[in-house]
Amino acid sequence: MAGALPATATTHSPEVRKIVPAQGSSAPSPTPPEGLGSRASQRAGLLLLAGALLGMLSMPRNIVALVALLPAAWFFLQALREQVGRARLPVVLWTALGLLLVSVLVVGVGLPYLFYDQSMAIQDCLQGANTQQAEADCTTDWTTDLSRFTQGR
Repeated sequence: MAGALPATATTHSPEVRKIVPAQGSSAPSPTPPEGLGSRASQRAGLLLLAGALLGMLSMPRNIVALVALLPAAWFFLQALREQVGRARLPVVLWTALGLLLVSVLVVGVGLPYLFYDQSMAIQDCLQGANTQQAEADCTTDWTTDLSRFTQGR
């Protein structure tokens, strides 16, 4: 028989012995492609969720969302660096989608702070509005004020 072990070979001979790490040893196991960046992706996902929830707070309290969103962006970038070229395409695309969502939330939370006075004015106006007509008036006033600000008038 071709490939059969010689009669003198035992399980202790080098031809037959398998190398198995001992239990409790710190020998690294090969990482499957699905595991690439998984820890960073999990952290980023949790921080994204926290940032989205914190972003729902009213101004100026929603600024704390950036405390969660900026590290989430870092972890998503770290996961993408580990995944690109090594992980399956759907895994990379989901991670990239998470980074895109973080970016949108950062802009959504940060942009009103560029127009802080106008943003606070509409927020205060809307909180005091009791009717739909009052809400519409607040929105119209805000749009007019913002257009004046952006056109330099």
